[in-house]
Amino acid sequence: MGQVASKGGILSQYAGYLNNVKEMFNFMTHAYKVMPAVNHQLQAEAYKVRHKVYCAELNYEETNESGIETDEFDHHSNQIVVYSRADKSFVGCVRLVSGRHEGQIYDLPFEHHCKGKLNNRVIKVVKESGYKYAEVSRLAIDPEFRHIGRSSSNKSKNRKSKSSSVLMSLYLGIQAIARQQNVRYLFAIVEPRLLNNLHRHNIPAIQIGQGIDHRGLRVPILIDVEDIERIIPSVLRPIYNTIHRDISKLLEPSHEVVSDGDIPPLDLRGLLVASENAMHAN
Repeated sequence: MGQVASKGGILSQYAGYLNNVKEMFNFMTHAYKVMPAVNHQLQAEAYKVRHKVYCAELNYEETNESGIETDEFDHHSNQIVVYSRADKSFVGCVRLVSGRHEGQIYDLPFEHHCKGKLNNRVIKVVKESGYKYAEVSRLAIDPEFRHIGRSSSNKSKNRKSKSSSVLMSLYLGIQAIARQQNVRYLFAIVEPRLLNNLHRHNIPAIQIGQGIDHRGLRVPILIDVEDIERIIPSVLRPIYNTIHRDISKLLEPSHEVVSDGDIPPLDLRGLLVASENAMHAN
């Protein structure tokens, strides 16, 4: 029995390896196309995916006859969509909400959701640092494309197993568009398990506030884009470079001058520790 179990474990690991290879092959053969929503048509596709997930599936927002989901933050956001060539449909989206847009400063979504629970000292330093900042928001993936390698028992005879490449595409797309738009610092509100997962993958995200009940327990986080850039695995570099190139072809770079280029980067962890010490001292 032990020998059979061992073989089963090896086969399971091998199957997982093959699945990862298939995922990479999907990327490299351009099964999915990551693009910025540079016109009203592509923006509408992002809003449709959001409505399908946030409204119809999860009931986070109310459904509507138009079949689109938008809010006041879309005005100063860059949307990203993922298109499946095989299915000829848009299957994922995410947005980058700018803190500054056309000379005007905006509050970000997390500041509304986490009001009274944030480390405002850290946020103030980031906003006044001279660097551009934004929030990752409204990530949505069609349910059929949300899971890694579904087993054959979950497939119908006429339905293919969908892949998790969409999620990775969105992550890399956010990084690419942040770099292309000269955004240095990214905010987000995430599940605690996602923050732990980021740490397991050596992504130096820091928690900048207390947990809140927002569609379940969520925590506000802050990440330095340059830290992410340095730790992208070499196996993903060709994919990331392709996504970055495709985004740069379609989206004009930001011409807003925020930093003069001589401002040193922030020590986020040191800043957080100093801020927490100051609050305890008071």
